Amino acid sequence: MPALGPNTVPSHTARYEFGEHEVLVSYAATPLPVPDEWQELRCSGRTLHVSSPVAPFAVLVLDADPLPLVLFEFPPGASAAVESWCPFAAQVVERFVYFQGFVEQSADLAFPAVIELSAPAP
Repeated sequence: MPALGPNTVPSHTARYEFGEHEVLVSYAATPLPVPDEWQELRCSGRTLHVSSPVAPFAVLVLDADPLPLVLFEFPPGASAAVESWCPFAAQVVERFVYFQGFVEQSADLAFPAVIELSAPAP
């Protein structure tokens, strides 16, 4: 999990195309502490922690029950505005939690292949 610095945390990682950027999304079964300098905010009813107000930045989702940790890593050039990435992050976590209900071992976990985002209501 590169955004958390040097570590040996076992994780599963997926790559998603989000707009014109590639976003890494990782899952770790091990709970990790949040760095003190990361900002806390809310997104679709979840508590998130953001590493930086500008790209590149990472978003850590801690309360994706029953998942201990989901980490999003956005590249340079990505918009750090919450409204630009929150729907995407929320949908990835929602679908991943759903799929997790079908596996018995963490080795069988899989990220959703496609994330469908709906247009905001007028």
